[in-house]
Amino acid sequence: METAFLAKGLVVGLSIAAPVGPIGVLCVRRSLAWGRTAGLVSGMGAASARTVGSAALLTGGYSSDRRCGG
Repeated sequence: METAFLAKGLVVGLSIAAPVGPIGVLCVRRSLAWGRTAGLVSGMGAASARTVGSAALLTGGYSSDRRCGG
């Protein structure tokens, strides 16, 4: 009885905590279509892109206030 309760709690908790944005949907879709490795690679690519963008923002390499051409 306690194991079933724990399993249900884990499923509900993970479903609530999972990001459901467009990138999350893309990763799930690729995992279902092409397998676990394709979903993992998609997620790692998204995480890498976010990391590079955040690093550029933190170091001052990018600002949304700048206009094209200086």
